[in-house]
Amino acid sequence: MSNSTSSSQKMLGIRVILLDESITIIQAQRQAVGRIVFNEIIKQLNILESDYFGLEYTEGSTGTTYWLNLDKKLSRQVGLNLNEPVLKFCVKFYTPDPSLLEEEFTRYLFSLQIKQDLINGDLVCNDNTAALLISYLVQAECGDWNEDDYPDPSYLKTYKFVANQDSEMEERIRDNHKKHVGQSPSDADLHLLETARRTEFYGLKFQQVKDESGVLPNLRMTSSCNGILVYQNNIKLSHYSWSKIRKMSFKRKKFLIKLYKDNFFGPETSQNQPSESIIEYIFPNRNSCKSYWKKCIEIYSFFKLNINEEKVKSRSKSLLSARGSSFRYTGRTQKEMISFLRDNFMKRSNGAAKRTEMDKSFGRSSSMRSATVSHHHFEDNNSVATGHHSHSNVSTSYSSPGNIQKSTTSRNDSDSPDDEEEDETLSPTGTLSPVPVSPDHHPSTSDQRLPDPDWFFYALRELLNTQRNITNQLMNLDDTVMINLSTQLLKLLESNLESIPRQIWELTNGINLVRLLLKYFQTNNATYLISLTSLTLDNSTESNYNKLSLVYYFIYLHGEFCKIILSYSNFNTNSNLLVQLINQLIKILEPLTLKCNDLTPVFENQLKLIEIMTEVNGITENMELGDLVRFGILMKFNSKLGLENRIFILTTNYLLYGSRVSSAVGFRLHGLLPLVTLKLESSNQNELPNSFSISTGGKILLLSAFSEKSKEAWMADMDITIRRAEPLRSTLTSNGVGSIPCNLNDIAAKPLSNYRLNNMLHVCWHRNLTISFKQICHVTKYTISGYLLRKFKNSAGWQKLFVTFNHVCLFFYKSHEDKTPLATLPLLGYKIQVPTPEDGITKDFVFKITFKNHIYYFRTESPFTFKRWIYVLTQATNCI
Repeated sequence: MSNSTSSSQKMLGIRVILLDESITIIQAQRQAVGRIVFNEIIKQLNILESDYFGLEYTEGSTGTTYWLNLDKKLSRQVGLNLNEPVLKFCVKFYTPDPSLLEEEFTRYLFSLQIKQDLINGDLVCNDNTAALLISYLVQAECGDWNEDDYPDPSYLKTYKFVANQDSEMEERIRDNHKKHVGQSPSDADLHLLETARRTEFYGLKFQQVKDESGVLPNLRMTSSCNGILVYQNNIKLSHYSWSKIRKMSFKRKKFLIKLYKDNFFGPETSQNQPSESIIEYIFPNRNSCKSYWKKCIEIYSFFKLNINEEKVKSRSKSLLSARGSSFRYTGRTQKEMISFLRDNFMKRSNGAAKRTEMDKSFGRSSSMRSATVSHHHFEDNNSVATGHHSHSNVSTSYSSPGNIQKSTTSRNDSDSPDDEEEDETLSPTGTLSPVPVSPDHHPSTSDQRLPDPDWFFYALRELLNTQRNITNQLMNLDDTVMINLSTQLLKLLESNLESIPRQIWELTNGINLVRLLLKYFQTNNATYLISLTSLTLDNSTESNYNKLSLVYYFIYLHGEFCKIILSYSNFNTNSNLLVQLINQLIKILEPLTLKCNDLTPVFENQLKLIEIMTEVNGITENMELGDLVRFGILMKFNSKLGLENRIFILTTNYLLYGSRVSSAVGFRLHGLLPLVTLKLESSNQNELPNSFSISTGGKILLLSAFSEKSKEAWMADMDITIRRAEPLRSTLTSNGVGSIPCNLNDIAAKPLSNYRLNNMLHVCWHRNLTISFKQICHVTKYTISGYLLRKFKNSAGWQKLFVTFNHVCLFFYKSHEDKTPLATLPLLGYKIQVPTPEDGITKDFVFKITFKNHIYYFRTESPFTFKRWIYVLTQATNCI
């Protein structure tokens, strides 16, 4: 009895080879299930999308490969050598669409797997494709190509990517490497995966088989997300789609595929001949046959089932199960995992960084890594062994290509569900003030974090996201100087923010970045000022929008960003250097901000006038409209038809009004009234609410506003503008209401505005709003960008989107790399609120925007970003 107990409690030192070829040793009992080992590796690497990966091992006598069964004890794993167990951590399910990988770190692990497949010869492709794939790996490892650093292809000789890597291949790699200048490591990884997935052998792992007759030599079988494939010498002979397979089974060494007869045409069968619906292939031995059968079950379940197979056991049993085996795929399906990520993305961002210390130990320069091996001990109950295992915290260093050391303490700190974020307060001035430091807080010399370490990190990341939006806007301009400067600043922010996980963010990291920003603006301040001074107005609405985005960016940088950092630094005794750097940055940005404040009304006025001339048919270029004062919706009284909605536009020279023809045409001008002929009068029509009248040439226009506030605003602006008006030389008559004839055929032929959906004229028309030019200049200065989760209307799911707010409009993108928004939502008239219990929202950091019966919910990733979005959107919408 004692011998049996001693044997069951014997610890195994399991060596796990990671994707960067580093090695970690996991201590576990013989009777522990495989999931304990797998979960520990996942914790070490801090992977969220863990179901894409698995642990593989090889049976020494036969060379058969197996996936570690997570629900079976280690002592009962077929073919696992318990004397010296060695496992390989690798990709188990190759996604057919890399864009479905949510995390950058997951894509990085996939790129390491592609690298291994190239080295091992599993990913077969021609030399040109191989050179392109390797060039992306080199871009991620070495960075941008530079003639001074890499004058010849000799720098590639230190890397071994393919078996036939000769001088000609290295020349091709270098030629492709030159084309990738400007790509970050994450961009290179994504391009690598997009290129690899288009190759024929992407993700294919072959097994040697024989056909039933034994006639065809060198047959190899594999399975993928599309079905079962059979090759002969790299030539595909058969493809059995999952939709054509009715059942898979094995009997000793025979692997049986039962197909639907109507859909089956074998590789050697003519369509005019009857064929059997059962196909047999013979494996070298029973274990290899059963192992492949299990792989097929798992691949089918992961990619083709909507939910876990156990929930639809009766449905899937006919296709996957065979008598004599109870094997089932117990992990999440791909659809389940994607749904899980949508619901838990924000929690992931708050509790643990997407790229942990393992990302740094997987560093991009593999030749300079130093490795250590970590020992972790586990009991059969999934708990970490403590107490009598005195050596559980020992770390042993030896030669290995990578560094995989990560302490249990640091891992538990990052994953602890008890971590609480300290609250912040929103000051009346709009700056964010952190909670004062607790008296119990005594930062050590090695831990100089902020009272709330997220503040500085998220403030800088907001700056990064705003810079991404500005860079995308500037790409549409012809100003190469501004584009290059903006791209350079974006790279500086990305390289310093995306490489450091949030949970290890320190004050020194932020100070270093602010110091780099200061140096950048010291170098380029004069160039920016010259470029801003040289900005000229043109007749392009899109061009003026992009120029305005640049102007607003410097106002944001000088105002909001610097105020946030200074407010935050007031509560940290170690931030004197930061205060000095920020004050220097403010001083440098001040001339740019003053210039931008001068440009804002000029650009806004010209932009709105261009929009008016584009959208209102009947206005000609020779009309001297002057400067914009106000526009919006008023109701004009008609003795026959009653009150009719009209769009009114007040400038310093004219009062224009018209009606909307259609969504495709825009507005038609009905009247153009010179201000010198107008008189503003109070209305005695008590039956018309909020009414007033204007007279010109003996005729009276009776108008009614939608609210008392709107009426007072219109009358005040009209009174001041009429008093300041001067006689104009105009071809129009001034003895009455100017009637502008308009040909509908000409209107229909007029080109449409690129910004019609977001145009304030159309928004005001549909929402019965009015807005003054001063309000426009105020609200359009507010801008913010970042990732949000939008709640689906008819389900409990959340969709991750990159959202940009500028020009009083939300722009929704799939990611920050997209150039064209998926949708837009103008916020004129919307209210920004916090959900009430009646809304049924249980998530944290959620705000809602409402207009009448339209309600949209958005989740932010932290308290800081929550209050920043609330503040910016509220400031931009409350004054209207």
